[in-house]
Amino acid sequence: AGLAMTNAWDVVTYGLLWLVAAAWVFASVGWPFAGALFGAVRYLALPCAVGLAIAWPMIATFEGERPSLALVTDGASDPTRFLLFWGAVLLPVTVAALCTRPRVAPRHLGAWLLLAAAPPVAWAVAVSVGDHGPALAVAPAGAAAWGAYRDGARDRAAWLALATAAGAIVLTTEVFHVADALGYGRLNSVFKFWGAAWPLLALAGAVGVALAWDRSTLPRVGMGSLRPRPVLLGVLVGAATLLWLGSLLYAPAAAVSRAREAQAPGLDALAYLDVRDPGGAASLRWVRANLDARRHVLLEAVGASYGSGNVISAASGVPTLLGWPGHQVQWRAAPPAARRQANVDDIYREGATPRILGLVHQLGVTHVYLGNEERRQYGADVAARFEGWPVVFEAYGTRIVAVPPAGAP
Repeated sequence: AGLAMTNAWDVVTYGLLWLVAAAWVFASVGWPFAGALFGAVRYLALPCAVGLAIAWPMIATFEGERPSLALVTDGASDPTRFLLFWGAVLLPVTVAALCTRPRVAPRHLGAWLLLAAAPPVAWAVAVSVGDHGPALAVAPAGAAAWGAYRDGARDRAAWLALATAAGAIVLTTEVFHVADALGYGRLNSVFKFWGAAWPLLALAGAVGVALAWDRSTLPRVGMGSLRPRPVLLGVLVGAATLLWLGSLLYAPAAAVSRAREAQAPGLDALAYLDVRDPGGAASLRWVRANLDARRHVLLEAVGASYGSGNVISAASGVPTLLGWPGHQVQWRAAPPAARRQANVDDIYREGATPRILGLVHQLGVTHVYLGNEERRQYGADVAARFEGWPVVFEAYGTRIVAVPPAGAP
């Protein structure tokens, strides 16, 4: 269920795209609009039902704020970073468009320009600032796709339509974002929806370049009076190819970098602990073997989202008082995060005192973890504050102590 919810945004993006494409196909063979839409929905019903059934255990426990749409008001994408992210997949699309000579009728281009400009214009009316650049990319791609479709060039229309869909997704994230409980602006919207748009643009570029290769020549290209010579086009294609090949260096460079981390190859996502935190790795194995998630609560320092804290609880399934507050706020309507954070701070700062013993029993804590994150947050002597409590595990400077019975000295 967790994996299903993590990728639920992809279902929305690709599901809507598939719905539009399927309805278009039905309509193109003579189905009426209502029938075409029903035919497309019919094929989506089963996967939607199965997906909902898989995700229901998590959906049923969701208590957080309902997400909503909001206008982007904190600035659009920085052009340099935008190109760093999209350049590798934009180059093949650009080269393919030049080599396959997509026909763009002026009336189609004008219509697509108006269509692409509508969201930025509506947004500008609301907030008065912004970057309308992505609209200029969506318009010609959409116009070329429509022109190819009208000319009967279905192969060219298909890859241009994919490029248009990717551009439309990116344009939407420049104008709107999903407002969630985390309060990170459009970060989550860009993270999820750009991840869906990138494969679409990559696929469009691959198909477009393949079609251009099938022509086996470098034809003249242009629209109206703009017709560069084949030599100029060849230079452009060569330069684009060099840049594109340069972008491919990341994959082998990343592989070499990871290979130098002294980590054995495998599918264990927690293997890094044996190198970075051997005490944490040994503790995790002990917790998995000796603690029961239904009977025990292991106290850990509260971690930051995507940080190094709360590993033992998350990886073992043994609950703790509070792991990542940001994600609790996202999934719970009003979690007692502040109160639990204060309780955790009091326990680690005060140590094995009678007051803390009563507090941990009240909270249901059975064990206290004393590792790297606890030393980082509460000082190198944090383990010494619990000297009076029985040590049940210790390795590489990491310790787990058991909570004594109530009333123990």
